[in-house]
Amino acid sequence: MRVQVTLRNGRKLMTNEATARVLRSRNLVADAGYSTRDMASVPVAENLDAMSAEELHALAKERGVTVHHRAGADKVRAALREAG
Repeated sequence: MRVQVTLRNGRKLMTNEATARVLRSRNLVADAGYSTRDMASVPVAENLDAMSAEELHALAKERGVTVHHRAGADKVRAALREAG
């Protein structure tokens, strides 16, 4: 499961649970009550079919979904739906 961790320098990092635990144990997170966000709970946009390829690439980047930069809209839509 992917989580977002805020580091002490203010940088936000998308990583898995295990890496977040290591960062917390080494006191590299911003505060003791570390900030994480469960990526699986973020709903997928209902109107993926109406979005252009550029918008889909931006949404994939925002959600941390890795797709090839020249992937077409159909492949990006499929990757976003698969991710969550």
